[in-house]
Amino acid sequence: MNSSLTKKIIIRIILIVLISMILFTVLGNRIISNRFEEFSFTLGKRYAQQIATQLSIEYADYQNWNEALEILDALNPSSSENGNPNGEGLGSINSGQGQGLGQGLGQGNNPQNQPPAQNIPPITQFTQQPTATPNLIRSILGLLTHDDTEFEENSQDIHKPQRGNIQNVNRETIIVFDQDKKMIFAVDSNQLLNDINPYDFEDQWISIQVGKQTVGYVMVGSTVGILPIAQKVLLNQITFLIILMGLFIGFFIILITYLQMKHIIHPLKELSQSSAAIAHGNLEQHIDINSNDEIGDLAHSFNQMAVELKEQQTLRKRTTADIAHELRTPLTVMQIDLESIEDGILKPDQDVIQRLQYQVSHLGNMVNDLRILSLSDAGELILEKEILDMVPFLDGFVERMRSLGTEKQIQFKKNFKTNHALATFDAKRITQVLTNLLHNALRHSPNNSQITFSLERYQNKILISISDQGEGIPADKVEVIFNRFYRLEEARSRDTGGSGLGLAICKNLVEEHAGKIWAESEVGHGTTFFIELPAHS
Repeated sequence: MNSSLTKKIIIRIILIVLISMILFTVLGNRIISNRFEEFSFTLGKRYAQQIATQLSIEYADYQNWNEALEILDALNPSSSENGNPNGEGLGSINSGQGQGLGQGLGQGNNPQNQPPAQNIPPITQFTQQPTATPNLIRSILGLLTHDDTEFEENSQDIHKPQRGNIQNVNRETIIVFDQDKKMIFAVDSNQLLNDINPYDFEDQWISIQVGKQTVGYVMVGSTVGILPIAQKVLLNQITFLIILMGLFIGFFIILITYLQMKHIIHPLKELSQSSAAIAHGNLEQHIDINSNDEIGDLAHSFNQMAVELKEQQTLRKRTTADIAHELRTPLTVMQIDLESIEDGILKPDQDVIQRLQYQVSHLGNMVNDLRILSLSDAGELILEKEILDMVPFLDGFVERMRSLGTEKQIQFKKNFKTNHALATFDAKRITQVLTNLLHNALRHSPNNSQITFSLERYQNKILISISDQGEGIPADKVEVIFNRFYRLEEARSRDTGGSGLGLAICKNLVEEHAGKIWAESEVGHGTTFFIELPAHS
């Protein structure tokens, strides 16, 4: 059971972590990719504008593309250093041929009947080191934090007509068109233009203006969604980092969850084993779990339950023994008398018959008391409650019972502190409670003494008390006198001590009325029983 619960929880945690990691990776990659595209598009636009500005200056000076394009040789310093100023790049645009960029650009890249280009600079292969990559990283970090400072710094001089070399710091794909939209220059060292037709993206071209005349166009790959190599590498590294972080975090979540599960499951395992032991009758169970949480509360409740079950078992065994004893004694007396009558030893005169009748009545009362207790314990005792005034009810009870004190010359005194006290109760059952308490007071009251009946109302309660002037009850016995079959004097005969069920019945009946009953006593000064019932509002 423990292993099964742990596995279920761990498997669910793993599934949650995996789903979260996948969503985190996909959404994170999508967001970063979108931001990269925005960044690359913006940077490409500005870079294209810078090229267009420089080319416009060169074209204004030379009035032809042959010399104006020489500024773009800065993108390929290795070609001149290697002594191959006319080396091949993406394709072969030989002087006077005008064949476009080769097969990779698709058909229609160089429309037919275009005038041949004269002395066009070579299509270069970019080999310059990416000296500005740290600037790129700072720009990306600025972008991710919505900081355009790098963009502003990099582009603040774009529109200033200054002559200078153009640095392809990010290995951009660059294509230059003349005024007739004929391709006259291209840099695409990584063949990023394969299967891309530049003429499908004319709206992304930047015009090269000399005065008010358009003399050519520039297209940069990032403006049509072609990320430079450095950006692609960085994007892949960031994606890999996101996945690695997800795996790392997921591993620690699973590890911590597993350790926590062991900490939680261990006390549950103890509870399971102890519950199984109780189910097999072993009530000597106790769990030592010291934690101030739900598990600790559960362990405390379990320990309390085990103690109460043990007490109930002890009480049940003692009750069974007491019932057997209470039944055996009168039955034994009756059996002896009947056998004596049968053998002719005892004559069935009036005294013998009355003694037998008393024993039968005693057995009947005890069986009835046990029936009331069993119904109350099972919650099946039916109460016929009604709203009555406790003042006339208790007054009538006292007057009806006065004759019981005649034999011992005991006086009944009433001490009512209210003239009106409505309550909802079953008159028959409350009369039974008062009768049991009165008989108990009469039994322990000396001759020529007094029993006082008091009644008062306070807040939303009605308090009834019955006080005698008997021998009193020791302090250590006051709490147990309501236990079933309990007698203060174990040797007391049943003629004076009863069956030991009267006070237990009183307690059950009062609690059935949502009230409580208790006793206060002082040895040598008598005992007072209190009954508290809810008042009718």
